[in-house]
Amino acid sequence: MFQRMTAVGSAAMLLMTLLGAAPARAAATYQVLDATAQVTDIFEGDLYQVALSGRLVTVDGDGTTVPVANAPMRATSPLADPCQPSSVDFVTDASGRFTALSGRVCGGRPWTIKASPAGTPVTRQVALTPAQVRVKAFEALPSITATGSLLSLDATVEQRDRGGAWIPMSAPVTIANADGSFVIHTSTGSDGRVSRTSTDAARSADWHIELDGLKDVHGGATATSFYAYPIKASFFAVKARTPKKSGDGLSLTGTLGFGPKNATDLRSSASVRLEHSRDEKSWKQVGGAAIGTGNTFWILEENPTRGYYRVRLPAAGAFAGAVGPSTRVQAQTQVEGRPDVLSKKKGKSTVRVKGRLGWYTGSAYAAFAEQPLTLWFKPAGGKKWTRKKTFRTDAKGKYDFKTVATRTGQWEVRFAGTSWTLPSVGDRVTVAVRG
Repeated sequence: MFQRMTAVGSAAMLLMTLLGAAPARAAATYQVLDATAQVTDIFEGDLYQVALSGRLVTVDGDGTTVPVANAPMRATSPLADPCQPSSVDFVTDASGRFTALSGRVCGGRPWTIKASPAGTPVTRQVALTPAQVRVKAFEALPSITATGSLLSLDATVEQRDRGGAWIPMSAPVTIANADGSFVIHTSTGSDGRVSRTSTDAARSADWHIELDGLKDVHGGATATSFYAYPIKASFFAVKARTPKKSGDGLSLTGTLGFGPKNATDLRSSASVRLEHSRDEKSWKQVGGAAIGTGNTFWILEENPTRGYYRVRLPAAGAFAGAVGPSTRVQAQTQVEGRPDVLSKKKGKSTVRVKGRLGWYTGSAYAAFAEQPLTLWFKPAGGKKWTRKKTFRTDAKGKYDFKTVATRTGQWEVRFAGTSWTLPSVGDRVTVAVRG
């Protein structure tokens, strides 16, 4: 009997084998693969943001995976005092992959990812991956302004993404000097950059920057130290261009050198002052200009007056070198020559004025071309001067003019003056007209 049953079973198995029937396979299971919870941005108050990613698939007995598309999922962060639990909902795409960005969370705890495809619950716990950060390209640049010194602090905070590339990161940072007497609490922007300018900060040279927040949500180069090199400034290549014709004004150009080697490419927000003095003892600011590209400056003084001019860099605290007067220009006019009586006739005389108008450049008088001069007359015994004629100097600053006098009195040549010059009185001559 037993032998007959064994034979029948063997025959059945042989028949199934001949017909190609396969043995039963294990049922497919749902799984969450390649799941990550990566810290992306860090905020003040120990808050941070998490990027969640992974894929939902079915896995059969031989390990074949099939993506589960359009499946609703949820990721939650457990309660961690004083934080509140957080959750984010998302849906897989056509390839079964998912990406999601949490709100601002805290606590540094793992995340739990859940799904219920076809009513089958799936759960996956994912440890929090700290952000790998670095602080780079930090710059502590002192500069000089019209009111004092500034220290410009500039840094970039970055994090490494899953592909290994460095991308900007938002994060709170603390910037402080070496002795802790000056502390700045601030945050990087969406571009990962932090820039601060402080006048008080200019008194220190050794500085430190550190990333704030929970230590378990960021790692890597979270702090760095730097040194703010003092500025030493000096003027060079300063030139003064004195007026050549009406409307030119006094023009001064030059370059400021900053740093130990007068590096002209060092950025600066400085301004230079134009100062005037009549005696080179008491100076008064009358103008100025901002420092331009290459630390060059150009000042145009439209109303120069008699006296001296110099260009100065204002006092700038710890980052200013000893800067004296860069250049001096004596703004002064001189009328050479005098009126002369050429001939005297009954009832009138011919008066000739001849000479040269010069502009003092600091070492000599240069020709003051195409400038208006006026001839004035005051009758004998009178007190009022009357302008009689106006004429101009030639290209070499010379003048030669004749006029007729019909009354006894004094004649005088004056520099006519404009809105940007101070009249300078020339020599006088008394003309006696014979009656």
